[in-house]
Amino acid sequence: MSLSDQLQTLATARPNRGPQCVFVSIFDKLSETDADALRAALANQSITSVGIANALSESGHKVISVTVARHRKRGQATGCRCES
Repeated sequence: MSLSDQLQTLATARPNRGPQCVFVSIFDKLSETDADALRAALANQSITSVGIANALSESGHKVISVTVARHRKRGQATGCRCES
C-alpha cells in the first residue's frame, strides 16, 4: 500500500476514541437537576476539579480529580474525547 493510500485510509477510518468517558455513565445515573448542577459546576472554573471529584465520590460516583480536569478540557488536544 502506498503512503497516499495509507493516509487516505487514516482519513476515512473511524478514530480510536479509547474507553468511554466516566461522565457519560455518571450523567446517565443523575437526576435532571443534579445533571444540570454538575454541568454548571464543570463550566465554573472557580470550582476546582478536586472539589467536584470529592462531591461526586461522596455521592457514590468514584472519580478522581484528574478525570474531572481532563473532561473539562474536552475539545482540546489533551482533553476528554467524549461529546457530553
